[in-house]
Amino acid sequence: MPGQNINKKLHKPRVLLVPLDWGLGHATRCIPLVKALLEAGADVILGASGPGRNLLQQEFPQLQVLEAPAYHIRYSKNPAWLQWALLKQLPRALSVMKAEGRWLEQVIEEHQPVAVISDNRFGLAHPKLHSVIITHQLHIETGSPWLNRMLQKVNHHYLNRFKACWIPDAEGEPNLAGNLSHPAKMPLIPVRYIGPLSRFSGTGKQSATETNRLLFLLSGPEPQRSMLEQQALQWLQKHRLEATLVRGLPNSGYSLPLVGDKIVIHNHLDAEKLEEEIRTCGWMIARCGYSTVMDLAVMGKKALLIPTPGQTEQEYLARHLKKMNAFAIAGQEEWHKMSPDELLQMIDASNIMPFPISLQAHVRDWLQSH
Repeated sequence: MPGQNINKKLHKPRVLLVPLDWGLGHATRCIPLVKALLEAGADVILGASGPGRNLLQQEFPQLQVLEAPAYHIRYSKNPAWLQWALLKQLPRALSVMKAEGRWLEQVIEEHQPVAVISDNRFGLAHPKLHSVIITHQLHIETGSPWLNRMLQKVNHHYLNRFKACWIPDAEGEPNLAGNLSHPAKMPLIPVRYIGPLSRFSGTGKQSATETNRLLFLLSGPEPQRSMLEQQALQWLQKHRLEATLVRGLPNSGYSLPLVGDKIVIHNHLDAEKLEEEIRTCGWMIARCGYSTVMDLAVMGKKALLIPTPGQTEQEYLARHLKKMNAFAIAGQEEWHKMSPDELLQMIDASNIMPFPISLQAHVRDWLQSH
């Protein structure tokens, strides 16, 4: 009968893994987690929506990828209005969280997972499952201390519905997310730092010979992704640079812009090809999204990072990483006014410290205990 013996230990435990659909970062950082679960002997079912679902289907064609409720969050063109734009979408976000709960009930009935791992989807806690939430934001940074405290209470309220919280960061110093992942007050559920999540293989892999080519890696929600893309194309053509631009659009329905012969453009690259591009590029520019930060930290790759205007999490990360001198940092309205030599000097002056990966042992221990 459907729904019976859900918590019964199976020889091959079935785990449901569902990333959030705000940009591609949550889906990309789940790639190593899927691989670790499969290597540890789990039967993995994925849930996703939007471009993240397309990406996971491309990376894992042998796995079932269910259509999860979509948030469809958009950012404001004007950074000053971003917080208001997100606030207006809050009722829809709460509605989607309730839809996630109904969706999970249906998945339990049809597929009978023994556990669910949610990457920042707060509606997927369930009393019948060992439900884990992955997040690096235990502290919400808004720029307003009183609003920070209020949102942290709300954040912890939803976190505490889960059985455990996994934080993709180092536990001590140095760490990548600063106060975001190391707040003064922790949630009530067990918390474990699992180290950075990266789909790439780390510094142990033999590096290919670097070229003089620039890699521009785009990501994040619209319309800011497209706004940075236009800046990048104009700047690259102005300085006649040899470059590769990855748009962060795994949906093949998007058309490629027409540019000169010096610029190679891809809508999307799978993990293996993108890793090769990162290793061989002479220098790199990307968003300051946390998943990108983790990828580059694991690889020990220097880059110029541009925080999304008005996105306070990325702006905080940029300040934290700049203080560590881990990456070069520039604002969206200033980077394209610099010459290539100026940007290259900024990148060369940074000093990222490689972070080791410890995910496989953690996942294996977790499966054995549940």
